[in-house]
Amino acid sequence: MNDEARQAKIVKFSESIWKLTYYASVQAWVLMIIKQEPWSLDTMQYFDGWPNQSITSSLMLFYMCQCGFYIYSIFALVAWETRRKDFAVMMSHHVITSTLIGVSYLTGFFRIGTIILALHDTSDVFLETAKLCKYTENELGASFFFWSLCIILAPIASDLLPILDNQNL
Repeated sequence: MNDEARQAKIVKFSESIWKLTYYASVQAWVLMIIKQEPWSLDTMQYFDGWPNQSITSSLMLFYMCQCGFYIYSIFALVAWETRRKDFAVMMSHHVITSTLIGVSYLTGFFRIGTIILALHDTSDVFLETAKLCKYTENELGASFFFWSLCIILAPIASDLLPILDNQNL
């Protein structure tokens, strides 16, 4: 590997370690918040009292931090992150996610929004870990975390969210 390729890999590794640190920290934080919310384990309560649901200060701070992170990510993608082939997809993802967080906050859908953000960030922890393994040429680790991501994400996407939706019909 030439010096330029090695330097590019170091930059990508640094970007991924920062994202993993953020996603893992936020995942632990949101799980602590959800654990304290009386509605978190009862999907029937996700929409109770809407649009006048109260929001705890910890949940509001979480929402602000998440929205801030995704807005920051838009600027980071343009200004200093390594330009990748999926630039347009990631830009769309960050814009849409920021918009959804903002709209869910403004319309009072905190509870379901929090659950969706918790599910969303779970996959990012595994994805960034798989990338770090790949950058360090740990193919076994990369495969393990990639397949773990698939195994965890598939039931969430195909089973859990529709169940949540159907329970509230």
